[in-house]
Amino acid sequence: MQTAKRSVWKSSTLGRVMPLSQQTNLLLGTQKTEKLLDQRWDHNQNPIWSVTSGSLALLQYEMEVKEFLVWFKIKVKNNENVIACSMEIDLLKVADGKRKKLDLYKEENMKDSKEGKLFIRCRHASNFDKDFVKNLKKDTSLIKEFMFSSIRTGIKVEKTFNPPDIAKNQRKSFWKRQKDNEKLEYKRIFKGVKRYRVRPDADPEFPVDWMTKEDVDKCSLQPSRSWVEGGSGNAGRIFVEVLSCDELPNKDIGSLTDTFVTLVYEDVAVCTDVIWEALSPRWVPWCRRAFRFNIADSPSELYVGVFDFDPPSLVDRNHDFIGRAVVDIKTLAPGTEYILHYGLQKKTNDDVPTHNGTIKLRIWVETENKRGIVLSSLRHGLKHFGVNVEHITEEKLVRNTCVGSSATTQFSQYNVLAHLKELFSYRYFIMFSFYDAFQLIFLWRGHYETTMWVPRLIPRFDKEKLVDKVARKVEVKLPAHSLVVFTLAVSATEYPSMIVPNFFFSIFWFMFSMNEFNQNNLSPWKRNPSFLEIVGMLLEHKPISVSILENKNKVEIEKSLKEWQERIDLFEKWKSSFFDSRIAFSEKALKEIGEGGGHKRSTTETKVKISAKVLPFLIPLQEILHNVCNQLRFVCNILSWKECFISFWISIGSLVLGVASLFVPWGYIIGWAIRIFVWTIFGPWMKLFDYFYFQPRRGMNDEQIEMMDNKNHERRDRVVYQLANRAQKSREDAVKLKDMRSLIFGQYSVTVLDDKRKRYNDIPLVNSCAQPLTVDSSKFSYKSFVPSQGFVMKMTPNV
Repeated sequence: MQTAKRSVWKSSTLGRVMPLSQQTNLLLGTQKTEKLLDQRWDHNQNPIWSVTSGSLALLQYEMEVKEFLVWFKIKVKNNENVIACSMEIDLLKVADGKRKKLDLYKEENMKDSKEGKLFIRCRHASNFDKDFVKNLKKDTSLIKEFMFSSIRTGIKVEKTFNPPDIAKNQRKSFWKRQKDNEKLEYKRIFKGVKRYRVRPDADPEFPVDWMTKEDVDKCSLQPSRSWVEGGSGNAGRIFVEVLSCDELPNKDIGSLTDTFVTLVYEDVAVCTDVIWEALSPRWVPWCRRAFRFNIADSPSELYVGVFDFDPPSLVDRNHDFIGRAVVDIKTLAPGTEYILHYGLQKKTNDDVPTHNGTIKLRIWVETENKRGIVLSSLRHGLKHFGVNVEHITEEKLVRNTCVGSSATTQFSQYNVLAHLKELFSYRYFIMFSFYDAFQLIFLWRGHYETTMWVPRLIPRFDKEKLVDKVARKVEVKLPAHSLVVFTLAVSATEYPSMIVPNFFFSIFWFMFSMNEFNQNNLSPWKRNPSFLEIVGMLLEHKPISVSILENKNKVEIEKSLKEWQERIDLFEKWKSSFFDSRIAFSEKALKEIGEGGGHKRSTTETKVKISAKVLPFLIPLQEILHNVCNQLRFVCNILSWKECFISFWISIGSLVLGVASLFVPWGYIIGWAIRIFVWTIFGPWMKLFDYFYFQPRRGMNDEQIEMMDNKNHERRDRVVYQLANRAQKSREDAVKLKDMRSLIFGQYSVTVLDDKRKRYNDIPLVNSCAQPLTVDSSKFSYKSFVPSQGFVMKMTPNV
């Protein structure tokens, strides 16, 4: 009869020991089973072992054994002694994967003073754990195939980022159709009509190599035939099709731009096929252009980057960056098909955004758990993700797609001036907003349009309805905001207990009015989800489809922008004339007095050159300006409802607190709070506090004072020790997760932020449009699957 055996996972972390030449061995009883570590960590008294340093081991023990020890022996650098610790078999039987602490002693005498601590994790191994460690011990390259094969069955699983190198085979297929001595052509004239070669390849079902421009445009709008799925989650799905680009700059010498697009959503990055030799490329339905991203909780931003492809034959291979755009998924209504045009920007901190061409996308969103999406915004603050890739070229692609070519965090004079200009740009908006609000509220100007029935002075006697005989409809504008402010102010004045409830009601009224202002924007692409729409998502109501025509309100938008600029110019003109009159008056007075005059201001601008000695002092200034600009952007996004879920919860929270405050006796609470404060602080019993606390310290000698200080230091040290342990545990988790991701997905990492705190948020161009969704996504065929990099580390990855 065979003895039953159990497998146990081991993972270790060492803390507070001398610098090591990592030779940590595991021993079962007296038998050496496996070398756990063999790496060098110089000058590190708190090393952390991860999967790349061999921290995992698979041990077996017999179930019948009752007295058994597992030994961890560690050899210290430049020291013949060996420190060790042991763990009883009973701890293995109840192993649950939690972090355990073992004290280290010298091997010669285990009763000597402690030499440090060893932190380990152990638990019973599953079948997945056994297969994982077997592939890890054989070859680390097998881990990728093992992990990807266990993620999804029945579909091809790609690595997380698959650059478009495979498209070079398509380029060779073009050359096969030509003679060896004939140059490949991309446009020809057939019977007086210019035709273009279908790229990246002809339709495999109906092989047609040449099409007119109109036919190519119509073909690009047809539904895609195959899709690529990416990410994890079941809250919803985002469908994206890259249709075309226009007016791209030429990045090649002797030829035209070879265009491909990179898309990054959370921790998934994908690429389209390459369209060769085209400044206005079109992606046809049978090529790689359609992607589906699964939503885990709340929708994040979709980053889109356009690049010029460089073949692998180049010595200095670097895909030229053309531009990027960011799609805010939260602003897209479910059940609506959007065709969005975006301008491509290369830098994110320019004073005036400059476009390097445009890109055309078809996007729609399907949500299963709308309530969960809204509620998940309460759990998450600023979300950040990580995308690991294998090569430095791929890392540049993902980084340029997410952050652009400008590094706003690195020090430069350009960034300092850009932050200063941004701060000064707020003055017009703040000044004009306060001026308009003053006129709207205090002058009781109407703004809320409605219809009212007004009695007729002379009744009509005809065959119309009875109501129309005695009254008529009139469109009026009611001063709703003035009425609300007046009501809140009067109630707080007459009833002081209403001050606190009215404070919260004022916040709700302000946020609701800002949402109303946003909904009345002339541009439909600047409108964010309204308060009532988010309430409908919480109540799981069926979403209402949106219909937006191309160039909607284009004339009105241009007129509004022109009026805004004229308003700024008028204010600058008034300011200039005001100061000029004051200066002329001062010069005239000085001339009459005889103490000067005749001085004229120089109208030529002088360029200030910053000395190299001053530049180091500007580094903290740039950091302060960067933080101030980020905070201002965040506040502006909340007030303008760009962060719609945060704005919604602030509004709901203030409304609930206001209603709850109505039932709180604030006068009684405030009165008793003042009484308690006065009677406690100014009463004669404060003499007792002086007698028992302050006076005893005066009569203490130095030893007593030192003992008291030592007790306070010990109490503070315990708190610091607890915080240090938490920090050490966080570092362990971060290092282990980072090394596991680098092992599975690649060594180069890029941080992806779901952050709207940018100087300019990308807005769809006016020629974008939307219509109710008519596509059935359940019939789509998926060619491959790109796994998400967001997994949970419980000793082994759980993707």
